[in-house]
Amino acid sequence: MIFTTPETISLVKVARHDQFLAAMFLPPALREAVIAIYALDIELEHVQHVVKEEMMGHIRYAWWQEAIEQLITEKTARPQPLLQAFAQLNTPLNFLLPIITAYREHYPNPPAQIEKIMRE
Repeated sequence: MIFTTPETISLVKVARHDQFLAAMFLPPALREAVIAIYALDIELEHVQHVVKEEMMGHIRYAWWQEAIEQLITEKTARPQPLLQAFAQLNTPLNFLLPIITAYREHYPNPPAQIEKIMRE
Protein backbone atom coordinates (compact mmCIF):
# COMPACT_ATOMS: atom_id res chain seq x y z
CA MET A 1 0.00 0.00 0.00
CA ILE A 2 1.90 3.03 -1.28
CA PHE A 3 -0.06 6.25 -1.07
CA THR A 4 2.74 8.75 -1.34
CA THR A 5 3.55 9.48 -4.95
CA PRO A 6 6.99 9.00 -6.49
CA GLU A 7 7.21 12.81 -6.80
CA THR A 8 6.55 13.24 -3.09
CA ILE A 9 9.08 10.60 -2.10
CA SER A 10 11.75 12.05 -4.41
CA LEU A 11 11.16 15.57 -3.11
CA VAL A 12 11.73 14.53 0.51
CA LYS A 13 14.60 12.18 -0.35
CA VAL A 14 16.53 14.99 -2.06
CA ALA A 15 15.57 18.02 0.04
CA ARG A 16 15.49 16.41 3.50
CA HIS A 17 17.64 13.32 3.17
CA ASP A 18 18.18 12.83 6.92
CA GLN A 19 14.47 13.06 7.64
CA PHE A 20 13.76 10.71 4.76
CA LEU A 21 16.15 8.11 6.16
CA ALA A 22 14.65 8.43 9.63
CA ALA A 23 11.15 7.95 8.18
CA MET A 24 12.23 4.65 6.64
CA PHE A 25 12.29 3.15 10.16
CA LEU A 26 8.60 3.92 10.73
CA PRO A 27 5.78 1.46 10.04
CA PRO A 28 4.61 1.82 6.40
CA ALA A 29 1.34 3.67 7.03
CA LEU A 30 2.96 6.12 9.42
CA ARG A 31 5.97 6.49 7.13
CA GLU A 32 3.75 7.62 4.27
CA ALA A 33 2.01 10.21 6.40
CA VAL A 34 5.32 11.58 7.72
CA ILE A 35 6.83 11.79 4.23
CA ALA A 36 3.74 13.63 2.99
CA ILE A 37 4.00 16.11 5.89
CA TYR A 38 7.69 16.68 5.14
CA ALA A 39 6.84 17.25 1.48
CA LEU A 40 4.19 19.82 2.41
CA ASP A 41 6.72 21.64 4.57
CA ILE A 42 9.19 21.65 1.66
CA GLU A 43 6.53 23.00 -0.72
CA LEU A 44 5.56 25.76 1.70
CA GLU A 45 9.17 26.68 2.37
CA HIS A 46 9.81 26.75 -1.39
CA VAL A 47 7.42 29.69 -1.72
CA GLN A 48 9.90 31.75 0.29
CA HIS A 49 12.57 31.17 -2.35
CA VAL A 50 10.66 31.58 -5.60
CA VAL A 51 8.21 34.40 -4.93
CA LYS A 52 9.54 37.93 -5.05
CA GLU A 53 6.33 39.82 -4.27
CA GLU A 54 4.71 39.43 -0.88
CA MET A 55 1.17 39.35 -2.24
CA MET A 56 2.05 36.47 -4.58
CA GLY A 57 3.41 34.53 -1.61
CA HIS A 58 0.17 35.03 0.29
CA ILE A 59 -1.79 33.90 -2.76
CA ARG A 60 0.22 30.68 -2.96
CA TYR A 61 -0.31 29.97 0.73
CA ALA A 62 -4.02 30.70 0.32
CA TRP A 63 -4.12 28.15 -2.52
CA TRP A 64 -2.58 25.49 -0.27
CA GLN A 65 -4.95 26.33 2.56
CA GLU A 66 -8.00 26.17 0.30
CA ALA A 67 -6.82 22.90 -1.24
CA ILE A 68 -6.34 21.27 2.19
CA GLU A 69 -9.68 22.62 3.43
CA GLN A 70 -11.37 21.20 0.32
CA LEU A 71 -9.71 17.86 1.00
CA ILE A 72 -10.95 17.90 4.60
CA THR A 73 -14.52 19.00 3.91
CA GLU A 74 -15.29 17.57 0.47
CA LYS A 75 -12.85 14.63 0.48
CA THR A 76 -11.69 15.63 -3.01
CA ALA A 77 -8.12 16.46 -3.94
CA ARG A 78 -6.98 18.82 -6.64
CA PRO A 79 -4.71 17.27 -9.30
CA GLN A 80 -1.46 17.86 -7.45
CA PRO A 81 0.78 14.92 -6.36
CA LEU A 82 1.05 15.93 -2.72
CA LEU A 83 -2.68 16.53 -2.37
CA GLN A 84 -3.30 13.15 -4.02
CA ALA A 85 -1.03 11.56 -1.42
CA PHE A 86 -2.89 13.22 1.46
CA ALA A 87 -6.23 12.16 -0.03
CA GLN A 88 -5.24 8.51 0.18
CA LEU A 89 -3.98 8.61 3.76
CA ASN A 90 -6.30 7.32 6.43
CA THR A 91 -5.42 10.20 8.73
CA PRO A 92 -7.32 13.31 9.88
CA LEU A 93 -5.85 16.27 8.04
CA ASN A 94 -6.90 19.16 10.29
CA PHE A 95 -3.39 19.31 11.73
CA LEU A 96 -2.07 20.54 8.36
CA LEU A 97 -3.88 23.86 8.55
CA PRO A 98 -1.77 25.32 11.41
CA ILE A 99 1.38 24.55 9.40
CA ILE A 100 0.08 26.56 6.46
CA THR A 101 -1.14 29.33 8.76
CA ALA A 102 2.30 29.60 10.36
CA TYR A 103 3.96 30.05 6.99
CA ARG A 104 1.36 32.65 5.99
CA GLU A 105 1.83 34.60 9.22
CA HIS A 106 5.62 34.55 9.02
CA TYR A 107 5.93 35.36 5.33
CA PRO A 108 8.41 36.43 4.01
CA ASN A 109 10.46 34.92 6.86
CA PRO A 110 9.73 31.20 7.34
CA PRO A 111 8.87 29.90 10.80
CA ALA A 112 11.94 28.84 12.72
CA GLN A 113 10.86 25.33 13.67
CA ILE A 114 8.01 23.28 12.30
CA GLU A 115 8.00 21.22 15.52
CA LYS A 116 7.12 24.32 17.54
CA ILE A 117 4.20 25.06 15.25
CA MET A 118 2.91 21.51 15.52
CA ARG A 119 2.82 21.76 19.33
CA GLU A 120 0.67 24.92 19.32
